[in-house]
Amino acid sequence: MTLISLYIIQGAAFGFFGMTLPVMMKQHFTYTEIGIISLCTMGFKFKFLFAFIVDTKYIDSIGKRKTWIIPSQIIAAIVMIYLGNNINSLIDERAIYTITGWFSLIFFALSIQDIAVDAWALTIVKKENKSYASVSQNVGLTIGAFLGNTGYFAFSSIDF
Repeated sequence: MTLISLYIIQGAAFGFFGMTLPVMMKQHFTYTEIGIISLCTMGFKFKFLFAFIVDTKYIDSIGKRKTWIIPSQIIAAIVMIYLGNNINSLIDERAIYTITGWFSLIFFALSIQDIAVDAWALTIVKKENKSYASVSQNVGLTIGAFLGNTGYFAFSSIDF
């Protein structure tokens, strides 16, 4: 259940930033500006460049994977709280690069979490249940993407 929960968090970010956010920002920004903001997902594209650090550097007392999962969750949460309080002023100022930078930080933190969670899944799942690790990933990401996209639109609708 822990794996699925962590994958739901990642999927919700993809659903929201990848599918919901461009629709929401269409009234404030041009397609070019939305494209620039969408560059925030690049952290996932280049995670192979820093995956070896996540796999080799850790604090023994915390744990090999939790060393990276806990801080990445804290960083993403702090940035989301900050943005929740300041996004309207950033949109009003048309601070495209600032918005992109903050969103990129969230995705970078979640890409670190993804590396750690994928590796953790291989170590905590018993050998005879290894196939369930990928099932957990797919279920979690699908539920998360649904919540971040369809769920967001449904719950923010007055008619719902």
